[in-house]
Amino acid sequence: MTTAVLTCHGSSRPPVPLRLEAAVELVAGAALHLRYELHGDLAHVRLPPARHGVRTDGLWRHTCFEAFIRTAACPAYVELNFSPSTCWAFYAFDGYREGMRAAAVDPPLAVQVHGGEGSLVVSAQLPLAPLLVALGEALGDGTRAASGSAVSAADAAALPVPRLLLALSAVLEHRDSQHSYWALAHPPGKPDFHHQAGFVMNLEGMIP
Repeated sequence: MTTAVLTCHGSSRPPVPLRLEAAVELVAGAALHLRYELHGDLAHVRLPPARHGVRTDGLWRHTCFEAFIRTAACPAYVELNFSPSTCWAFYAFDGYREGMRAAAVDPPLAVQVHGGEGSLVVSAQLPLAPLLVALGEALGDGTRAASGSAVSAADAAALPVPRLLLALSAVLEHRDSQHSYWALAHPPGKPDFHHQAGFVMNLEGMIP
């Protein structure tokens, strides 16, 4: 399991000290398990009400945990959003903020939420097959499929796991309706979770 601490963007500060950690694990070579742990005085964090876990757009407008995943050889990437409401979203992009579309995943993602005194844990598991399909990863004969091409889940499951680069981030909504923006690494300027500067983790740890 690879773990790291997310930092708050300098343009936004939470009203009280908070600590946000994230962990990623490759499970049995077939799925990515992502876990986010938020610690502190959570009375100052506005959490969306619990709902049945369904695919939902716009989760980033409220407290939401996110993962962006790509390979070193391909500009395409995917975005995952996990809400404490248990709603989720899964998008594919052809390149930086280009070609955004809903990506298929079956069965639907299951978001687990656990809370305690001063802590919140949100986790989800994404099978690798729909991830590789969404990325348009290399076919078995060594040719590369264009993003969005019809790579079957069976083909994807038979491929070796590529070197995945991850950008982990979160939006926290606070009681004063302000937001703070958290990530493993921030690019210069305003918060931008899609920026390539954020992809600083692989499954072995931080990229040197």
